[in-house]
Amino acid sequence: ARGEALVDRRFAGNPVLRVHMLLILAERYHENGQFDRWQATLDRAFEMSRGIGDVGLRSRAACAQAYSLVEQGRQVEADELLALALRDVAPLPDAAPDEQYCRVFEADVANQRGHAARAVAAAERAVALRDEESGSAGRDFEALFALATAYMVAERYGPADRVYRQLMEVLEEQGLSDSRNAALVLGNWSVMLQNAGQYLQAVPLSERTVRIARERDSEHGAQDAA
Repeated sequence: ARGEALVDRRFAGNPVLRVHMLLILAERYHENGQFDRWQATLDRAFEMSRGIGDVGLRSRAACAQAYSLVEQGRQVEADELLALALRDVAPLPDAAPDEQYCRVFEADVANQRGHAARAVAAAERAVALRDEESGSAGRDFEALFALATAYMVAERYGPADRVYRQLMEVLEEQGLSDSRNAALVLGNWSVMLQNAGQYLQAVPLSERTVRIARERDSEHGAQDAA
């Protein structure tokens, strides 16, 4: 709430920075499970982005909005937004960061709809783009997480297992092995192993997921992780 008020005051005269900050704020709302605020903030960012000249940022806002449209059952609009955003990003001289951002959302949209082949292709592209940019650790994590989820949706359990292990290695290197992201990775990893019939391997991951979730969210506990 303080962040949203600060964005409106501090960046009132700078729409580019305002859109950028609103997208970051929307991510925080989504992480917190405040989905009404997430949707409202994304709507604001998307509408404001239509009037700016920064093509990359405009495309990012469109790709984030596409994911929210799928959540509302508006799949056709989501596909159109993604296609336009990726088309606009393609000719940019430094397209890798913006394309990676959009490919992660494309994979998320496809995973949400059960379109495994498209999800895998988009997520693999997002991960491959890491080699073309310095990138942020957070964006690398999101690309790998989208890829692990895509492999799980595609029932490619061996590759999914390898990527989940890689995700935990990334978090451990960053000192985040007991973070909310770690609980998310471990919970999904456990589900994947259960789907693959590997119940004994899944049990310690589920136990660790519950422990982390209880420690990190005293209000809601382990319900989301379970």
